[in-house]
Amino acid sequence: MDSIWKEDGVMDVHDYGRHFSGFERPTRPRRLRDRYPYLTGLLWLTVLAGSLLWLLTHDGCAHPLGNTIALIVYVAAGCRLLLPWMLRKAGPYLTE
Repeated sequence: MDSIWKEDGVMDVHDYGRHFSGFERPTRPRRLRDRYPYLTGLLWLTVLAGSLLWLLTHDGCAHPLGNTIALIVYVAAGCRLLLPWMLRKAGPYLTE
């Protein structure tokens, strides 16, 4: 019998894979960056531009500690934006 119903007329969840109402067991929610990759990329571009703007203004020159923090954020955001591209390019060399 290829039906989802058992002989006694009761549906078996194990055979069917989900409840007859359509409810499926909830899976682990995806991360924000997995759901909205372009939005997170735009966020990192904004952070990159903001830190570069801080580095190139007179306020950045007047505050050396803020300038150092902006430089660290600038490098980190740039690395985060380039990481997917670098992994695609280096992928053939990283696998055995």
